[in-house]
Amino acid sequence: MATVSPADQARAQTFLQHALGMTGMSPDSVAVLTQAALAVGAVESGAPLESSVVALPASPPHHGKAAGGAAPTASVTPISAAGPAGTPISAAPSTGSAGPAASPGSTAPPRGAPAGASVDDHLARARSLLTVVESVTQAAARLDAALVLAARQQTAAIGRSLLAERDVSSPDDLSASQRVRWRARAKALSRHEIEAATGWGPGEVVDLVGLATAPLEASEPVIEAMASGVAPWRLARSFWRDCGSLGAEEAAHVAGALFGTDPDTCAPERLDPDGEVSEGPWFHREFRAALRREVTRMRSTDVAAARAAREAALASRAMSVTVDEDGTGASSSSAQPSR
Repeated sequence: MATVSPADQARAQTFLQHALGMTGMSPDSVAVLTQAALAVGAVESGAPLESSVVALPASPPHHGKAAGGAAPTASVTPISAAGPAGTPISAAPSTGSAGPAASPGSTAPPRGAPAGASVDDHLARARSLLTVVESVTQAAARLDAALVLAARQQTAAIGRSLLAERDVSSPDDLSASQRVRWRARAKALSRHEIEAATGWGPGEVVDLVGLATAPLEASEPVIEAMASGVAPWRLARSFWRDCGSLGAEEAAHVAGALFGTDPDTCAPERLDPDGEVSEGPWFHREFRAALRREVTRMRSTDVAAARAAREAALASRAMSVTVDEDGTGASSSSAQPSR
């Protein structure tokens, strides 16, 4: 594997930040994706991962409860003193070894930590590696947002091609039943192509295309949360699996509660002590609890309405029984006209 010098890595960081900034990304996204790219480079070159850590802007802490009830800490930033702008930061001296990491309980020093390193050196290295974990997961969520949008636009392009085959310029030129078949055909073709391209199973591809083509009021808050690193695809998929069968208005309500930025309507788990919406990532256990609560609330509304409609229908029915002289009889029921 090629050896990457600190000078080369510093030049790569500066180049990446400049190039990514030219794409229109926010400074936070530039920093996150720069860190993720340097981490991937370290993996492929065999360099210690902590040597790729760069100074990232501190993200606001998430004030919810982590698993087990402990209050989580703020997003991790490199512990060691920041070097000059554009200079990679390593929290602990590195041997530059490309060998495998030591297994737990091994007496050999872990990769990147020299023999005789102090406890503080090892802890500093662990914290720097946690920065890599944070950046990679943040970058993955942003890429997940691009994935959903790409699936939406790909399905739309397929739909336009199907209209062109029929020499039709707009779905409005189709009958209601034709529009239903056209939409189903476009989604089916999109799912088939994405499945072949990604290797994903049919179920996950169904969820991806389903969320991508959902009404905007339900899908946009989800995509925006992914694009800001708040939620990855796995949480977005959980939302869609539970809400895809809801009505558009109900699904939009749940999306606003879980992924929105309005403190008056978002889930209480997303509020900090000041009543503002946290910008930190969703904790998965909290998310799933909030999702169950919001979906149950929406479904209970539907159940109550269905029960009321059923009771009204039963109340409007009348039954009569007639008995003939020979002992035989007959019964009949009919719906009374509504008043």
